[in-house]
Amino acid sequence: MASKTNAAYNIRLLDDLARRDTVIHRIHPLVKVLTTVGYLAVVVSFGKYDLSALLPLIIYPVVVFALAELPLKPVLVRLLLVSPLIVGVGIGGTMEKAALIAKKALLRTVGQANSDPKIAQVERELLAEVNALGIGPQGFGGTVTALALHIETFPTHIASLPVAVNLQCHVARHKQAVI
Repeated sequence: MASKTNAAYNIRLLDDLARRDTVIHRIHPLVKVLTTVGYLAVVVSFGKYDLSALLPLIIYPVVVFALAELPLKPVLVRLLLVSPLIVGVGIGGTMEKAALIAKKALLRTVGQANSDPKIAQVERELLAEVNALGIGPQGFGGTVTALALHIETFPTHIASLPVAVNLQCHVARHKQAVI
C-alpha cells in the first residue's frame, strides 16, 4: 500500500509542478523546445573530453531550474532512475576486462540465463533483490525495476577479483536484422 501512496504522491507532485505560474511556465512551449534542442546541439558539438569547455554550459539548466522554481531532488531522482533497466555484471579478468564483459552481458537476449547453472542462479537471485527494492519504472514505484540481470565471468587471480556493473535503459536495446 505504501508504494501506491508514494506513486500517487509523485503523480500529484508532477501535476503541481506543471500548474505553476513562473517565468518558464509562461514561455511558449515551442520556444522552450527549440531552445533546448539548440542547447543540446551545442553540448554534443564538443568532444567527450572537453569537460572544462562544457562547464559554462551548466548555466542553462541551472537558470531553467531556478526560474521554474523546480525542486532539485525529485527531478534528479527521476532522471537517475530511468527504468526498467537491464543490468550487466562483469566479474573477473582485469578491471578493464570486467567492464568490457559487463557491457557484453547487456547484449545477451533479455532473460537468457548464463550457461553456467551456478551463475544463472546468482542472476535470478540478484534480479529478485533488485526488483524487491520497489523503485519501479522511472522511479514511480513498482515491482519491475530491472527486466534482466546478466552476469559474464572471466578467469582471474582470486586476490584481485574485479567486478563491474553496467546499467542500460530498456529503450537503448539493440535490434538485429538479416538483409
